[in-house]
Order: sequence, then C-alpha cells, then structure tokens
Amino acid sequence: MDYESDLRLLKRSFNGGGEGQFYLSALEHLAGRQHLDWLDIGIGRDGSALEPFIAACRGRGQTLEITGVDPDAEPCQYKEDGVGWKLFRGTFQDWCSDGQYDVINIDQAIYYLGDPQATISRALNLLRSGGLFIATCWSRDDALHRLRMRMFPDTESTVVAEDLVALVRNLPGFTYVETASFENSVRLGAWREDCSFIRPAMRVIARRPLDEDTDPDPEVLLAILDDFSDSEPRINIALCAIRSEV
Repeated sequence: MDYESDLRLLKRSFNGGGEGQFYLSALEHLAGRQHLDWLDIGIGRDGSALEPFIAACRGRGQTLEITGVDPDAEPCQYKEDGVGWKLFRGTFQDWCSDGQYDVINIDQAIYYLGDPQATISRALNLLRSGGLFIATCWSRDDALHRLRMRMFPDTESTVVAEDLVALVRNLPGFTYVETASFENSVRLGAWREDCSFIRPAMRVIARRPLDEDTDPDPEVLLAILDDFSDSEPRINIALCAIRSEV
C-alpha cells in the first residue's frame, strides 16, 4: 500500500487547510533554543511536509536534527542547509531510539500506532524537559471517520482527536495543553463522478491494505455515499503540549 500516493490523490477532493499556522505558533514556545532535535512519527516518504516549519526555525537562527520514522520513508542520512536528516523505514512500535527530542510530531498518524496511550507515553518519555508534543487527528464528526465507521463497523482502532486530547490532558508529565479545531470540507460528489478516487479513499479510510476476501467492495462505499451530501465537513483537531520539567 502506497499510503502517501493514495492520500495525495484523495487530497484533490479536499478544500481548505489551516493546521500549519497552528504548528508555527506552537514552535514559538521553543524559540529560545538554539538547536532542536525533532522526531516526526509518520513523516512520509521524504519529510517535505516539514519544510515550512524548518524555514521558520531556520529564520530564527535555529539548527535542527530531524529524525523521521515511517513505513514509506526512503532511508537516508544527510545534512543540508543547517538541517540534519535521519529517515528510517519502519514502524514507531519497532523503532529503537537512543536520544531525546525537543519536538515530537505525530501528524495524522496516531491511528496506525497501536495503543494510543502507550504511544503518547513513549513520546512523553522521549521528550526533553520543556519539549513540545504536536499532533493532529480526525474528529469524531469528520466525514472520513464517519465513513470509516459505516464501512468498517467492527474495526478495533477507532481513535479520534477527542480521545487523543483526553489522553494527553490526563497523562502526568504535560504542563500545558492547547488545542484548535479546523473545519474544512471534502467533495464527496467528486468521488461519485470519478471512480479513480474510490479505492484510494477506501484504503485511507481503512488505514490499511484492503483484503479482497473480507473487506467491502467499492460498490459498498458508493452506496454509502448516497447517505452523504456532495460536500461534507472535514474536521481535524490539532494539539500541542509541553513536557513538564523533569
């Protein structure tokens, strides 16, 4: 499953954005640090989505070492324009770290990481004092989550942003938690009109490769779409939390 390609195609049916400005504001909490060690869990193939945030940090004179972990990552290690990169292909569950980080980012990846409480607890242990945990996740009212619950009602992994926020707020070790909700839309009418959206949509909604023997056929998704309007809300919640002094 090439998740990044599926998502890139599906994003052609998305309208809006906004989470990026939240990330930029969150990074202001670390403006006083000359160097940032950054861990991105679910970084994708090459980490290019981090470029706006790297530019902001570099504009403040900060240097960075970025470590990225993703099943689709192109493994590499190099340094460029004051930024060191180390990308590992694999899962966060199997990856071993020997360091501590100033920033840990999980952008739309908490769904794939098993027990969310165990994931957040491990991230907390990898953060330096005063370090920043940033994450985004679908809301329970998000159209993709609602479609997921219709198509795969027996799924074990149903974590949504509201669960993530509650876990972080209740986990000892964070002294500051801020959230923001971003409502945009997905043009489901485009899915009806262009069948090339359907299988990528099913894989993104399922959050895993599809099993032709046990999973619903594309016609099931098309039938479910009859209960949805041509444009439905995409609702993401972004969170930032600061690690308490140890």
